[in-house]
Amino acid sequence: MIVIDYFNFLYCRYSEITEELIKKNLKIIANFFEDKNTYVKIVFDGVRFRGIFLNHKKIALIFSERQSADDVIIEIFEKLQGKTHVLVSRDRHLGNVIKAKSNSLIVDPLSLWKKLDLFYKHSPFGLVKKSSLQKTTDYIDDSL
Repeated sequence: MIVIDYFNFLYCRYSEITEELIKKNLKIIANFFEDKNTYVKIVFDGVRFRGIFLNHKKIALIFSERQSADDVIIEIFEKLQGKTHVLVSRDRHLGNVIKAKSNSLIVDPLSLWKKLDLFYKHSPFGLVKKSSLQKTTDYIDDSL
């Protein structure tokens, strides 16, 4: 299982978080994990964006309600003891607590961003790269 500290993940790339941005990146994550044999829990701080919904069989959205997202993530990993799972977060304190409570891996969000960018052929700014080559003719080379 992969647990993503979602705001921590988003703030590695964006300075301002909007509902539209959250939804766009949830779709990207959902498509990325669609064919993988992995379950993902995405943890949000609070309930501000609680109206966001993602219908995906392998991805669960968790809103921390009155707790911090860190507390929710710690509870998740306490229940997973003895198994290796992955936390995507840059929060050092959270990472240290998770390492102490489980044998899970802590992954920097930039690593996941790089994989998403490669998967979707996105630029570092999340935009689809455009080829510098332009079509100039309809010529087809039949010699190949």
